[in-house]
Amino acid sequence: MDITNIKIKNIKGYGDPGLDWNLSQTPIKSNKINLVVAPNGTGKSSLAVALQYVENVRIELKEKHRHNPYDENLHPLVSITVDGNTLICDDTVNNIKSVVTPYVINSPLIADTKSYYIPGGGLNAIGQMAIEKIEMQATTPNKNEIKVNTTDIKSSFGKNSKLITTINSNLGDSHFIECIGNMRDIFNKYSAQMRMNMVNAVIDNINSLDGTKEQLRRMIDNSYFSEIEAEPYYTQYVSLIGNVYPNLTKLDYFLFFFQLLHLYNHNRDAYNQAIKRAKFDNEWEQFNQELRYLDTTGRNIAAQETGNKVVVEYPLADSISNGQRDLLSFFCRLKKFYRSVNENKNYLLVIDEIFDYLDDANYIAAQYFLSKFMKECNANIFVVLFTHLDPAHFRSTVFSEKILNVLYLNDFSAKATPQMTSFLALRQKLDKSNATENELYNKISAYFLHYNPSTESIEADLDARNEPNLRTSWGRCNIFFQVLIDEVNKYVSGDTAYDPYAVATALRIRIEKKVYVSLNPNNQNEFLTGAKCKTTKQKLNYAEEKGIHVNDIFYMAIPITNDADHLTYIKGTNKLDEHPLVYKLNHHVLQHIVSEVFDYSGNAITIDAIH
Repeated sequence: MDITNIKIKNIKGYGDPGLDWNLSQTPIKSNKINLVVAPNGTGKSSLAVALQYVENVRIELKEKHRHNPYDENLHPLVSITVDGNTLICDDTVNNIKSVVTPYVINSPLIADTKSYYIPGGGLNAIGQMAIEKIEMQATTPNKNEIKVNTTDIKSSFGKNSKLITTINSNLGDSHFIECIGNMRDIFNKYSAQMRMNMVNAVIDNINSLDGTKEQLRRMIDNSYFSEIEAEPYYTQYVSLIGNVYPNLTKLDYFLFFFQLLHLYNHNRDAYNQAIKRAKFDNEWEQFNQELRYLDTTGRNIAAQETGNKVVVEYPLADSISNGQRDLLSFFCRLKKFYRSVNENKNYLLVIDEIFDYLDDANYIAAQYFLSKFMKECNANIFVVLFTHLDPAHFRSTVFSEKILNVLYLNDFSAKATPQMTSFLALRQKLDKSNATENELYNKISAYFLHYNPSTESIEADLDARNEPNLRTSWGRCNIFFQVLIDEVNKYVSGDTAYDPYAVATALRIRIEKKVYVSLNPNNQNEFLTGAKCKTTKQKLNYAEEKGIHVNDIFYMAIPITNDADHLTYIKGTNKLDEHPLVYKLNHHVLQHIVSEVFDYSGNAITIDAIH
């Protein structure tokens, strides 16, 4: 299944017309990690909140989630197009949930107040940040003690009932109880006379013997059980009970079976209730064991039965680390979602920036539980993970490429020109083991992509290659640099349609030129060609070693210039992935940094800035 469009109106940051997210070219895919990338402040959390309302019968907006808190007449809307069908949820109707059920995992922080009395001063209250408690299960099964009636059991068995050791102590073990919960079908089959005849035949053989309990156990031959052990349902019983008690004798397996069958036939309601409770106890015991692996807070955070509910409560937000808070909350909410999943339904699981604030160890832990969930869950699920981080981070440290589907929430008009793409791609594909191509590689690097007071012409080399969209005239430094400066002028003047790679390349050259001219002439050649001055950062470090004060913003700009070093493409396509670079350049602070590096004051920047 594919989601190809999402619309949001009049919810949080989205007004009217709001968000119209066209995903026809890069759809959200089911059973993938759909990584939605967008800078902070561009609507990810507003989208998550909007989808959270789709969990309800209709949208009933809280005042804090209205686009305009003072206008109650703005009608909220969420629409999702799934496999070509557009579904709507608004303040009157919800036909999305019947097709795709959303579930949102977001920040667990909530504002809270604490009240206390001041002697002589009355009641006072202070605000504090709390972590929202999670209701994991709305109702809990009753506790129910189950026992066999020893007198009835022995009377039913007959003469040698002294062999029977009551299983009442075993019935206090929830794992044993859950195990026998899988035996209902077996015991139902033994209502048939043919199978009961097998049970009675074993009992008759045992009761034909005389002796003490110890003597009887030695006298009972394994052949007594041959017929019943050949019966498939009894074989299934032995296999199941063997998972809990693997070392029982054939006699003990039979005596267990006889008592369990009697219990099932004579106290079925208690039997079923005990199994229900045992499954409940075992599930939350296992959950708390996994939670303890994650919980390094020392606060013994656990799922607890409170009243008729199972809840996880947390200490105050400032008493544990942000990473611990986010990981523990994520794990609990993922478990809650997993428990609600119906394999015959479709789901949209939205995770809003939970991963963005975890350290490496907690990243791995969160990845493990999400990957485990996806493997164990049989339903059709769209997993959408919102982030402001560069997707390269997730590719290298978190999810495998085969399950990762990268999308971008915001489009933009800044695009690399085919000519710039071709020029930068040329250097990237040159074979450095070939002497001629290695020489061209070094010339492009030294004279076109880094600052050099000298010039070099590679026009003939470009002409000889006959590459599509490759401008041979760009083989002259002055023409190429003018192209770069033209794009910088668009960018600093506020034009949104600029070439991001041209701006980033010009920025690198500008920084290097400003540092170069401040160096002692004796150190300038090393700055240009030294073995330890290959990258811009190395050049800046070298200058500082020589006593030059390097402006801090030059270092801050390096992440921008690095993005222009190598072209990256959207996986599975030949489409250039400009998003990480453009998202940086479109940030207002980084726009200010670029303007400051170029000493821009409103007048057009000239080629002298980099040449």
